[in-house]
Amino acid sequence: ARVRQAAVVRRAAGSGEDSIAAFVVPHGAPVTERELRESLKGRLPDYAIPAAIHVVDSLPLNRNGKVDYQRLAANAAASGVVPVKVASDVRLAELCASWAHALDQETAHQDDDFFARGGNSLGALRLQVQVYQRLGEELPLSVLLRCPTPRQAASWLEHVHERGAGASPLVALDARGTGVPLFCVPGVGGEPTGLLPLAEHLGGDRPVYGFRATMAGEPLGGVLRIETIARDYLTAIEGVVAPDTPVHLCGHSFGGIVALEMAHQLQSQGRRRGLFAIIDTPLGAGRRGLLDKAHDAVTNLPAWLWYDGLRSRPSVLVARAAGKSSEIWRGLRSGKATSDPDMRSYFGRRHVPEEVEIRVRARIDAVRQYVRRPLPGTVVLFRSRAQALMGRSDRSLGWDLLASHVEVHDVPGHHDSCTQPPHVRRLGAILSRRLREKDSE
Repeated sequence: ARVRQAAVVRRAAGSGEDSIAAFVVPHGAPVTERELRESLKGRLPDYAIPAAIHVVDSLPLNRNGKVDYQRLAANAAASGVVPVKVASDVRLAELCASWAHALDQETAHQDDDFFARGGNSLGALRLQVQVYQRLGEELPLSVLLRCPTPRQAASWLEHVHERGAGASPLVALDARGTGVPLFCVPGVGGEPTGLLPLAEHLGGDRPVYGFRATMAGEPLGGVLRIETIARDYLTAIEGVVAPDTPVHLCGHSFGGIVALEMAHQLQSQGRRRGLFAIIDTPLGAGRRGLLDKAHDAVTNLPAWLWYDGLRSRPSVLVARAAGKSSEIWRGLRSGKATSDPDMRSYFGRRHVPEEVEIRVRARIDAVRQYVRRPLPGTVVLFRSRAQALMGRSDRSLGWDLLASHVEVHDVPGHHDSCTQPPHVRRLGAILSRRLREKDSE
């Protein structure tokens, strides 16, 4: 009753051990660290009691009103907390709590399989946020697929902690081959696992890498910049290829914008740019009139019905329609050509977890703030046959306004399914051929 708010963070010490630091905001009368510690002794085992308890006036918040755990962790790192090893029981308990939160369940057992209990891609993003907030540790989706239970995830995190591994954004999607590597930038979800089928269809003659958005480099609710993301990804590339090796880039959706900025930064650094490929990244509808938009809808309708509308669940279509209607109505009321996107139109779900919405909106805001510049050379554009019903219908999706030349390849599927079986086969075959041609130039 004497505590109004509290937050706990993990602090990594130079010795390789962890420490726990607690920040407490009292309610009413002041409270001392000694009183709090005595109170905890009757409720927690010794190893779970924070090494340091800081009584503060308030907790730092980000722009969305959430506790800013990164600032707390920085404060803890500067406060001289005595390191004590975090017991594996604590990590496992926090992971079980994270599992339960992400699955919207009261409790979760240490051997509960996340996906068998109903977890999906949205829930996985939610879980990543929870794990980072509770433990300050990264749990990539690629690891969750291999370690879907709290016990397995705890073992992996403990192993990473012992090795002192960093949170690099670079992920090997296919390590086969000795050719010039291809670097793939994923869509708005920030996880490259969705591009695994594409990597598998590139023939295995070259390594294929993807990039994942790391929580450490992307504060929840913080301001993202395309330029910063691109710089971090290029820094990761430097550890894989020699400075004189051409850099092949491929970006899907949101990743196409990041890849565009990476290409610009490569050029400014004087480095060789290899193939520059984009997978279904429209550059916005622009200020198109009602007649243009009506033409787009009529043109896109047949392929949209075949690849998307007739193959999607009715509940998904209803959620998308509701979200798009909400966007249009808000735009009409505000008098603006565009309005903030409704997450229902993005995900086809009636409810999108708050953690996921914050991350997606941060990326959308980053794209809106990014100033696109002309890019010399050829853009190899893979255009899904099923464009969004209210999206662009032109062949180049707007890239002809930036690139010297746009080489367009129509691939089966819609925005998401074109990179998945069975449609990805054609995309992979064309991309593999163009990479070989680029290598031989």
